[in-house]
Amino acid sequence: GAVLASRDLTLRLETEREIRESRALAEALRDTSAALTGTLQLDEVLSRILENVGKVVANECANIMLIQPDGLAHIVRVMGYDKFGTTDFVMDVRYKVKEVDNLDLMMRTQAPMAIPDVTKDEKWIPSGPLSWIRSYAAAPLRSQGEVIGFLNLDSATPDAYSQEHANRLQAFADQAAVAIQNARLYEEARERARQQDLLNQITHLALATPDLNAMLNLVAQRLVRLFNAANVH
Repeated sequence: GAVLASRDLTLRLETEREIRESRALAEALRDTSAALTGTLQLDEVLSRILENVGKVVANECANIMLIQPDGLAHIVRVMGYDKFGTTDFVMDVRYKVKEVDNLDLMMRTQAPMAIPDVTKDEKWIPSGPLSWIRSYAAAPLRSQGEVIGFLNLDSATPDAYSQEHANRLQAFADQAAVAIQNARLYEEARERARQQDLLNQITHLALATPDLNAMLNLVAQRLVRLFNAANVH
């Protein structure tokens, strides 16, 4: 009887702990969602992601990696690397996703991952200036069925991150991916509107300027602005 009572108590405490953690995660995600959707400026979105990820998973260092059209993953924003003197190194890094095991795995599975102690993982390749990293967690930034980047957490403390942390991180990463894509779409729409406005100006100038040379000069000036070019030949 005493054994059963003890087991029941353990199960109840475990259930209560899970409920508390689920509630805390839901509240953290609600708060972070409001922060991430509060702007459509991509630069601001990236900053807010790193400012808020700690509410979901406490971390020492975090970075956002986006996959560029050339297929390389570039780190576009970092936080916490200054104390290790590696901010510049991290920002200069370019990765071929298929050549980095952890990135390739997340790209293929679209699932988060954790390496509690990187010294016990045979696939982890220590990189000179980043040899201080002992624990790692990451989640793919998933948007409309594809991976657009990764949200990475690094720590100098072994076992700082577990798969449970990675799963929590994934919930936040999904919010972050939506905010990034919304900001990108907004910037694309704004650029299209700017180009359309300049094309309308060019058309109006062409119709309103009787002198051919003057018209060509004015059109050339507008074309420079349209294509962000130094000059038009």
